[in-house]
Amino acid sequence: MKPAVLVCRRVFPEILQRLERHFEVEANQADEEWTRDEQIARLQGKAGAFITSTNPIDRAVLERCPELRAV
Repeated sequence: MKPAVLVCRRVFPEILQRLERHFEVEANQADEEWTRDEQIARLQGKAGAFITSTNPIDRAVLERCPELRAV
């Protein structure tokens, strides 16, 4: 079973293809702006997150997403 990752903003399809070789990917290709609570909900069970500055990860987020290992 591959680790799960969240791609928080739209990225080039080639990037998703590379990630999908190694991870279960949930991608925000619609480029929706998520609230902090929506982002935290989507991060549940994820080992990694591909983020931008519009998706800050701070101590509070890390405490609520204990499986998150790489950002």
